[in-house]
Amino acid sequence: MKKENQKIQTTKSVTLKVLNSKITSSHGYLLIHGYVVNKSGIEIDYLVAIASYFTSSNNLVKKADMIVDDSHLKPKFMSVFDITTSDDLRIDHADLSFKLLFGPELKAEGTIQLKINRKPISGPFIDFEIRKNIVPKAKKN
Repeated sequence: MKKENQKIQTTKSVTLKVLNSKITSSHGYLLIHGYVVNKSGIEIDYLVAIASYFTSSNNLVKKADMIVDDSHLKPKFMSVFDITTSDDLRIDHADLSFKLLFGPELKAEGTIQLKINRKPISGPFIDFEIRKNIVPKAKKN
């Protein structure tokens, strides 16, 4: 059997590298988007990206995960990953990790703590709600 056709026998043989990752907050959701490379000499089936969300005092709020876009990641190939979850204002940052489907977590080079930068919310509906609550109602004669 050729090396490139071998399947993973142990997680020790898996080597991953995150090339790029970022987190954004929009419309009540958090989205982590990035790229991961299979540096192993073997194909990885059903690699899962995991986001762990923490408060500023490092208390775990929740976890979310998603299978990377390429479910059969060939050696030396790259795949996109996206993890989406509902936003929670207690969340300050996220940590990224990976695992095999139904397997233990894996180490990946290049993972960094992703700090959330929330922008003030504005828009016609929110501005309307603010004005509605601030502007006094007209008196009846």
